[in-house]
Amino acid sequence: MKYLSTIICCAAVIAAGITFSACKSTAVDLSNCERVLVDDNNNQDVTVHKNKMLCVKLKAQLGTGYGWSVAGTADILSLQGQPDTEPAAKNLPGGAEHQVFRFSAVKAGSGNLELHYIRPWLKNEPPAKKFKVKVTVVE
Repeated sequence: MKYLSTIICCAAVIAAGITFSACKSTAVDLSNCERVLVDDNNNQDVTVHKNKMLCVKLKAQLGTGYGWSVAGTADILSLQGQPDTEPAAKNLPGGAEHQVFRFSAVKAGSGNLELHYIRPWLKNEPPAKKFKVKVTVVE
């Protein structure tokens, strides 16, 4: 009986370890970004060098159906793939996640970058939030 209790206890510890390691929060790698913009950078002017990466990391609660979408970008920037999602810290239910967009600065100049926080299936609804910056790309 003691042997069976030991096996059950070990199995429970292993199962808990697997569960918690699967829930481990993983941050999005931003090491290739020259600039990382966050919610507080809304309505600011930013500068980035040509051929460098501009990243935008915005809070989102994707479980509500809302998410960030690129509403407009100047031809000085090129969106690089789909946004990454960074899970909520400590995997708190309902905690704020982040969406990370990467833009390559493809040519010198300036223009606006705008993202909208929307539910994509609600076509006639105004965005719940907007994020807009003026971007200047320099050589």
